[in-house]
Amino acid sequence: MNILIKPNDNYRCASYARQPLDKNKVYSATLATNQPDYTEKGLVFCGDYLLDKNEYTVVSPNAEHWTRLRRDYPAIERAE
Repeated sequence: MNILIKPNDNYRCASYARQPLDKNKVYSATLATNQPDYTEKGLVFCGDYLLDKNEYTVVSPNAEHWTRLRRDYPAIERAE
């Protein structure tokens, strides 16, 4: 499942092959279902970066999308 997120900080990797994440932009992210406790930790992959729920904000295009996301993945909380 893909969601839209906005990183809370800028992220840059020492390897120049990886694209940096800009905290002012919105990105598509995938739930990290291959990681242990991904629901409790709210883990997502955004490109080559693994972020936990404290490192991003979910950007919801509509209330129905958010309700479904909240129901299926309760560890992911909406930032106010």
